[in-house]
Amino acid sequence: MVLWKFNINVSWLTQLFSTGVHVGIGLLVFFSSWPPNNLVTWLIATLLIVASWVRSQKNISRCKGSIVLLNGNKIQWKKSEWLIVKKPWFCFFGVKLTLRSWQCNKRIRLWIASDSMPEEEWRNLNQLLLQYPDI
Repeated sequence: MVLWKFNINVSWLTQLFSTGVHVGIGLLVFFSSWPPNNLVTWLIATLLIVASWVRSQKNISRCKGSIVLLNGNKIQWKKSEWLIVKKPWFCFFGVKLTLRSWQCNKRIRLWIASDSMPEEEWRNLNQLLLQYPDI
């Protein structure tokens, strides 16, 4: 039985937080004292930070689409069924779910940000997830 269903959007706050962290680390690398002969090391560190930021933004963009909460601690997401295997971790900005696939034993951690849906939907989801493991 479907308990909750919504089409979640990309979270602007999560993207902004990720960008801020990467900019902070980039500024730390940029303003740290580097000997003149370590230009290659500095360039590699900068490229790694930029690549990490791009990967982070892609991962955040993937956390969108239709999500359905079902009885029995199950979630349908990305055309697959997942089982909630750990107690959801809640904070003001979102909830982290640890999921295991029914088809294979793949585990993922799904971050559902509070700004990816209207406030009323967020409250409904929180109330349902607080009932874990009796969902």
